[in-house]
Amino acid sequence: MSTEELNQHEETNSQPLLTGKEAYHELCQREELPVFLQDWWIQAVCAGFQWDVFLARDSKNEICAMMPYIQDKCLWRKFIHMPPLCPYGGAWIRNDWNENPDAATAVAREMHSQMEALGISFYQQRFFPDNHLPHAFEGIGYRAMERNTYVIDDTSDLQRLLDGFSKNKRKKLEKKTLTYLVDTLTAEEFYQFHVMCNGEKNKELWYTRETFLVLYEKTLEQQKSKIICIKNAQGEPLAAAFVVWDQHMAYQLLNCYEHNDKDNGAREKLTLEVLRFASSLGLGLDFVSHRKYLRHYGAQRKTFYLVRRSRSALISLIFFNRHLRSFRYAKL
Repeated sequence: MSTEELNQHEETNSQPLLTGKEAYHELCQREELPVFLQDWWIQAVCAGFQWDVFLARDSKNEICAMMPYIQDKCLWRKFIHMPPLCPYGGAWIRNDWNENPDAATAVAREMHSQMEALGISFYQQRFFPDNHLPHAFEGIGYRAMERNTYVIDDTSDLQRLLDGFSKNKRKKLEKKTLTYLVDTLTAEEFYQFHVMCNGEKNKELWYTRETFLVLYEKTLEQQKSKIICIKNAQGEPLAAAFVVWDQHMAYQLLNCYEHNDKDNGAREKLTLEVLRFASSLGLGLDFVSHRKYLRHYGAQRKTFYLVRRSRSALISLIFFNRHLRSFRYAKL
């Protein structure tokens, strides 16, 4: 398997090739891609950005891998980074190629070649767990750095899940939560509640109102999202989560809770309700967070990789500062 095979086309193919985005759209119709790599998701979170997609093809001219990306500039240098509200992304690679180290290396070389053609000085993306491409990129000079999230793969037995909560978490659940209401919020209400919760700790949100509202509408159209809110008896929100899902997993993409009374059990009640919802979908739950306290809910640590390559020390410093900021929010 070689890089050249990716660029070979069948001699008998007389049909004109689609543009990259058109081919990407068709791929999304055929393959079961994760939600964060669906073209409608990328279009939503990349609104206002310049974005495109790299494609790699096999000798039959069929797409074997693709990588959507945001291209930006800083001090006349081009760089590629993750779109907002995308915990994972990087490249999708077809299963038969993902399981073949030589094929994965060929894809990595092809993606690298396309980035070189664009004159990219800095590249950074997070790949899904179980994607072998980070190691292939590492083999051609990129850095592949371990990152962790916490996951509950099997949510089918709610009683078993509840038994998996630590004694302290179960105690908080038993405290006041019988009087709590399980409800929802509008997208605007969720965003404002999140602003308020972060404001209690003098923190700003890492995403914009406009990005969230556009994304919420798109996920609602696709029937792939739900806002779950825990309210007190007076109907005031205490904790809320924005959950999205695909055919593989549910993701607690955003969550927030008021900090004035950390022991009110609302956070534990919210986690239980999110697990209950994931169970109703027949899916596991990814908390999309590196915080170790999630082990108290029975979650297991899962490793994925951030892949980076830099030719600019200044841009590397900018992205390092961004990472420190997002780390404070327990994001990936």
